[in-house]
Amino acid sequence: MLIAPAAQACECVKIDVKESLANAVEVVDATVAALDDSDQADWIGALEVKRRWKGGKALKLTVRSRKGKACGVYLEQGKRYLLFAMRDGSGLRVDLCNHSALLAASTKVLEQLGPPGK
Repeated sequence: MLIAPAAQACECVKIDVKESLANAVEVVDATVAALDDSDQADWIGALEVKRRWKGGKALKLTVRSRKGKACGVYLEQGKRYLLFAMRDGSGLRVDLCNHSALLAASTKVLEQLGPPGK
């Protein structure tokens, strides 16, 4: 008899905004211009950067986010997000544990971040 493992809910310790900012390599307000959901484990979002608090100068970024209950940000094409992206191998990854969320739901985090730096 085969037994499937129990589904796991997202479990992470939310850190404060300053720590999220320090840990991220890119902190951006961006729109998901295109979304690839063909990968079984991840959504892959092509972003158009509107504002930046930390990171490089590129106006387009690609991020990965876990699907399911693995603390990934549910990315939707055309929606605007505040994203704290961490280095993941040669790419960038976003998750719910570092304050990444829809921009419209990020008012308190935006207040703590202050004005964009770049």
